[in-house]
Amino acid sequence: MVYSNSYAANEKMEKTQDVADMNYSQNLTEEELQMHKLINESIYKEVEESLKPYCEYGLSYNSNENQLYFNNNPIKCFVDNTATDGSFYGTEHHCEAGVGGVITKRDTNGNITELTYLDDDKLDEYLSTGWKTSSK
Repeated sequence: MVYSNSYAANEKMEKTQDVADMNYSQNLTEEELQMHKLINESIYKEVEESLKPYCEYGLSYNSNENQLYFNNNPIKCFVDNTATDGSFYGTEHHCEAGVGGVITKRDTNGNITELTYLDDDKLDEYLSTGWKTSSK
């Protein structure tokens, strides 16, 4: 669900959701649909901008589709956890489509060394560890 502080009334905030959910968007007015489209376009452009540092390692993002790619293959998750204490601090992005995910590996100075692909099972395991798996 996508929320925005640009809405003046709380009841309108409750209706802010990605319009890709067809069941949800069927009950919206044309004005609400246009607002959602503008909000999502803005969010997707921000995501695209935030993921640019990872492009040289094979990650790409299509803001028109809200879809991540790794080496031109659609993936469902990207995680860059810069914390080293078992907590999470960093970037996490999920997509509805795709297979597996990508995590960032960093050196001891915090510089990106590579992006590593994880199949669905390994990704689920990684995500369920509570970020105890170090990306260093």
